[in-house]
Amino acid sequence: MESVAEREYGVGHVGQSLDEREAAARGCLQIFSAEAMYLTREVGGAPGPGSFIFGPEPTRLQVVEEFIHMSRHRARAWQHLSAEGMIKEEIEVQHQLMGLIRSKRWTNREMGEIQRNLAYWTEELRRLGN
Repeated sequence: MESVAEREYGVGHVGQSLDEREAAARGCLQIFSAEAMYLTREVGGAPGPGSFIFGPEPTRLQVVEEFIHMSRHRARAWQHLSAEGMIKEEIEVQHQLMGLIRSKRWTNREMGEIQRNLAYWTEELRRLGN
């Protein structure tokens, strides 16, 4: 069972030392300019559960956001999204996070981060012509 992270980015490859896996995970985050991410997995060519990759000090917001991505991936039976679908999902997740933060009274800094993320993904969708 090889994940996208293992196949494409060398994250968690069997036989790697812990240091090698950690370096590969950091490299994966750098490729995507991310501090945390959830990567989908393929099992024998079929979609399946993915892997979480977090930087050295993930924030509460980053962890919750990646768990939301995983739950959405699971809800759609592990199916992958198109580039447009991924961007639309990012926008939906930011709106979901805003509702969560308002109901749980998280910090203004966290709200600002969500607003920046929402603006970024909205611009990416606009660039795709939608």
